[in-house]
Amino acid sequence: MAASAPPADNLPADLEAALTSGDWQARCQAVSRATGLLKGRPGPDPVRTLHAHLQRLAADTEWQVRQEVATALQFSPNDDADQLLALLATDPTSWVSKAAEESLKQRRRLARKEEREGKRVASALKRVHRLQERCSPELAREIEEVGMAYFQAIAFGCSHDVLTLATSVQYSIRELGRELARRKVPKKAWEDSVEAAARRCQIVKGIAKNMRAFARQAIPPVRRISLRRAVDEALAIVGDCFAVKPGAPSVTTEVRVPRHLKVEVPRERLVQALVNLLQNAYEAIDEAGTVRVTAEVKAGLVVLKLADTGCGIHADEQQVIFFPGKSTKKGRLGTEHNTGWGLSLARKFVEEDCQGRISLQSERGAGTTITVVLPMERAEEDDDAR
Repeated sequence: MAASAPPADNLPADLEAALTSGDWQARCQAVSRATGLLKGRPGPDPVRTLHAHLQRLAADTEWQVRQEVATALQFSPNDDADQLLALLATDPTSWVSKAAEESLKQRRRLARKEEREGKRVASALKRVHRLQERCSPELAREIEEVGMAYFQAIAFGCSHDVLTLATSVQYSIRELGRELARRKVPKKAWEDSVEAAARRCQIVKGIAKNMRAFARQAIPPVRRISLRRAVDEALAIVGDCFAVKPGAPSVTTEVRVPRHLKVEVPRERLVQALVNLLQNAYEAIDEAGTVRVTAEVKAGLVVLKLADTGCGIHADEQQVIFFPGKSTKKGRLGTEHNTGWGLSLARKFVEEDCQGRISLQSERGAGTTITVVLPMERAEEDDDAR
């Protein structure tokens, strides 16, 4: 067994000890337990540590440990999992190679399913675009608005039901944990499963809340605000979130937004849209990179650009990037809780609430630039202090 081990990040102490144990049976049981944790989609810190352990144990001297690792890797969100499984599929022990082949098969099946979903969405959008091309600009816009209104109505109804059910399940999970503790059932027998169920419930609630935000019709007050202050606030929020993440990328920000520029928009919605866009830019950067925010005035409108030097987006994914629930980051390490609603909410807030426009240009491997066009004048109320 390899001597070195990764540092523990939010892993139970007994699991960490078992994964580095000198007893191969203890290591086997620990990897099996890690499989359960990965199925429950924990946060990025324990996932990062668990995957590092699996990388190390993939070369374990005991074939039983390697077999458990091959099973666990099926549920790892790390891109390296496929490479490790391909290596284990050549293992001289047939039990190990068969387990690796089965895990690879399951991962490929899931990838094909996600690809089919993406194609269905792209096909529907193409049909809408074809209809729009045959109509006047006004009618094309109306077609899009009618479709979006229908989608928002469905999203609001579903989000209400899902939130109600998830809250009830969350309460039941909490009570189950208390009852098991009261009966003095050993925590090893249930703690991981109860915590995994609670995490899944929280993820479901997060998705439902995003759906509700997308469907929300009320617009906050429109005010004349400083664009630079809104950008600075959004950068501070995103920067604080990434500052507490172990292994977060090193991101340099360059801001060239004139302080005198003002726009008339719902301030709350603009800041939230910028947070979503900037978070997406940060997450596109693997280790180190730059996020540039610039603004200028063109034809009485403010043109704001957010450019990153990240991984970029495939051309086929760009067609559906703003579609609700779609994400280009699912499966990437550190984005296990990504729900795919960030960019769709940003588009809604910019286009519907701020009466602006949003567009995207991206090249795989070269980065992405989001362009947001905002009105300089719209409302009567003036709030320079904001």
